[in-house]
Order: sequence, then C-alpha cells, then structure tokens
Amino acid sequence: MRPWSTSSTAIVLFCAGTIARLDRGENRASPKELDKPSVEGRIDVAIETLYPRVDPTSTTASRRPTTSTPYAVPLTTTFIPPESCNQAQLTMLSSPGYYIWLNEPVPVPGTTISDCYPPEFLEYYTTYHVNPTDVGSLVPLMSPLVCPFGWQVVANTGDYQACCPVGYDFTEPKTAIDPNRPAYGGTCYSEWPLSSSTYIEKYGSASLSGSILITASTSKFANYAHVIDGIAVSTSTTTLSAQREDSEHHTSLAPGAIAGIVVGVVAAVGLLATGVYLYARRHRQKLNQIPPAPLPKNDVTFTTTSSPIKKSLNSPAEIEQTHAAYSEMYAGSHAHELDAGHMPIEKP
Repeated sequence: MRPWSTSSTAIVLFCAGTIARLDRGENRASPKELDKPSVEGRIDVAIETLYPRVDPTSTTASRRPTTSTPYAVPLTTTFIPPESCNQAQLTMLSSPGYYIWLNEPVPVPGTTISDCYPPEFLEYYTTYHVNPTDVGSLVPLMSPLVCPFGWQVVANTGDYQACCPVGYDFTEPKTAIDPNRPAYGGTCYSEWPLSSSTYIEKYGSASLSGSILITASTSKFANYAHVIDGIAVSTSTTTLSAQREDSEHHTSLAPGAIAGIVVGVVAAVGLLATGVYLYARRHRQKLNQIPPAPLPKNDVTFTTTSSPIKKSLNSPAEIEQTHAAYSEMYAGSHAHELDAGHMPIEKP
C-alpha cells in the first residue's frame, strides 16, 4: 500500500471521506453543510451547500412531474425488500457533494439498483441536475400509499403522509415544491454516533470506484435516505388486501399436503363403500331366509308318553267327544301336583 502524502491525489481521496452536517437552525432545513478540507490538506473547513432531492429554493414547473411522469402512481400493497436492504448499504456519490445515501437507487446515470424500493416508485424515479454541480430527483406522488416494510410514517397532514426508513428522522424543505406535497423535497437522515465508522461504497461520475472507511469525527455527521410520500390508503382497503393475501397464502398447499388429502379422501370413501356393501349383504341374507310355515287352522296334535295320538278335529262337537272318551279312559286315576322334594313316579 502506498503511503499517504499531501499530493493532489491524496487530497482527492481524503475529500471522499468528508463529513456532512445538518443545519440545526430554526427552520430545520434539508442537509445543508459539509465539512471539507482545503486544497492544502489542512483542517480548515469550507462551507458548501448540500441540496436535498430537489432544489428547495426553486418552484419552477420543471421540478414537478411532467407528462412523461404521472403525477400519482398507486402503491396499494406492502413492499417487502430483501434482507440485504436492512444491512445499511451506504453509498457515497461523486464530487462535489459527496452525499452519503442509504440504498441509493441511481448512484450514477444509467445504473439503477432496484432491490430496496417498490417497483412503482422506481418506475418513474428520475434524477436530474439542479444546477451544474448538484443533482436532484423527480418522483411521482404515490396514491394510494402503503409504506414499505421497514419504513415508518414521519409526517402526515390529513390523508397525506411521508415515509422514511425506520430509525431515520425527517427534515422538511425550506420552501415547498408542491403545496399538495409538503414533504416532497425533504430528506430522511440518520446521525452517526461520534467516532463511529463503517465501510461504504464510493461512486465516481460514471461507475463504482470501490469501498472506503468513513469515520464520524464531528457530532453532526449523518447520512441520508429518500422520502416516499403520498396519500394514505384507507383502512378498509388495507384490511381487504391483507385478507386477500392471507387467503391466497392459505389456499396454496404444497404437493405433499395435496397428495395426503387425496389419499385420505379415497380411503374414507373406500371404508364407507365397504360398510354399505356389508350392510346390504346382511340385509339380503335376512330377506332370503324362509320362515317356518304356520300350523293349519283346526289342526290339533295330542301326544302321550305311552302311545301317540294324532287326530284331526273338524268341529267343536267332535273335540268334546274325544275329550270325554279320553277322560273315561283314566277315570280311576287322579293327578296331583308334586310336593316339593318328591321325585316323580311313573305309573306301571
């Protein structure tokens, strides 16, 4: 590694680590001051103005969305950025400003890093030169607007609101760019603890130059982030969208789960069919059994232990005659009920 010197090359590299300050004045203006070494490489400070996303001192029509950029674009669902966007990817833009931005979407002309912003926002995001030395950006109003995941509402007036990344504060523009968008032209910012440091990606005028270590050597050091502003989506619309997403999530099943459900249904149908078949078969068997024929009417059978007597009686009178004859046959014998404890004795 080459030793550092006070040559012009070393001074340019050292300038890349300059410290941005926020104006603590009464108006809480957008990022305003930059501590920067003089060309001699000493600690002398030269004050330069930092512009926000658009020049807060101008209200010309060219600063507002044109016919090619719609005034309002809908953002109705919660954009969820990848995990890498939550790791504070800081980008230092080229000179003379050396702005340090969080997840800068367009670090140089012709290069767009789209992972960390909603596609609806980036579709019409346009950078332009505020003046020969400063760059601003044009973005449409998001209407309706749902803040991306990991962002929070930092300013609101009625249904209008502005979103910044969580942990970032917000500073309004000194002069409103659009009276219907009071936060447009403002800047999100995050102050660094004194003496804290981190590596950031440094861009030149056309491409990425590399990574450098930046240290906060003053109490006002900060990096910035873009504001997403628009008209807040109504609660009913948000609830309906969340229910629809939840319903779509629950109705999409894995192939294994679908196969298990199909197998279970087929097995249940099979068991039900088997039960119906067995029941029907048993019912048919009962119907096919021939019951014993009933005895014919007026057919009476008498049986004794000594000799069976079987005769068909055709009339009540005939029955009475038979009974009388049978009684005379045994007139000399008497039948008694058996006493308890006596065994029956057969007659000789």
